[in-house]
Amino acid sequence: PYSAAQKQRNHHFDRFWWLHNIGLLLWPIIMYVHGANAWIGVGIPLVVFTTSGPLIAYVRDRFERWVRSVLFKLIPLKIRSAVVRPGKTGDHLHGALVHLAV
Repeated sequence: PYSAAQKQRNHHFDRFWWLHNIGLLLWPIIMYVHGANAWIGVGIPLVVFTTSGPLIAYVRDRFERWVRSVLFKLIPLKIRSAVVRPGKTGDHLHGALVHLAV
């Protein structure tokens, strides 16, 4: 497929990232509006039960990432060790894994 090509993934990554992050935030809202008449008998639409857990987990993760980014900008970091594992082609450019201990 077109989107599976390495060149296309690299070229359109920002578009992919924004689409998925905005879509993930809008998904519960769209589901709520779409299924607002599907009450489960307790006065709350079913979509609230199905989307609240993943949405809370996502918002918490994004908040924690934001807090860490703010803290790391204020506190100078020292890298204690770094491990680079080669990728599929054996070099450090394609699919390499880097682990930093700070």
